[in-house]
Amino acid sequence: MKSKIFNLKFLIAIFIIVAILTVAIVLLVINSQTANFVEVSVNGKIVETISLDVDKTVEINCENGYNIINIKNHKICVIEADCFGHDCVLMGYQNKVGQTIVCLPHKMVIELKRK
Repeated sequence: MKSKIFNLKFLIAIFIIVAILTVAIVLLVINSQTANFVEVSVNGKIVETISLDVDKTVEINCENGYNIINIKNHKICVIEADCFGHDCVLMGYQNKVGQTIVCLPHKMVIELKRK
């Protein structure tokens, strides 16, 4: 009797471990995809949709300042901003689906996506 209970608990534990590993692998595959466009939103409203296929520089004007975005080699970063702290500039280049670049003082969010 104890042997059957032990075997059942063991099988349940193995099933849970396999399920967790499967979810982890799926998330890794999804997050490892390279983005091909970004949505830039200010105050929660999308103000720009930009392809990462063409190298260029874009200025995003906000109510209380600006951010200059650089797209190069299918990657994006904020290269200049007049906000306090410059955390958005320090985030560097991003290129994976699901990554974001955020400028809290300007309420700007850049979300990397794939069509």
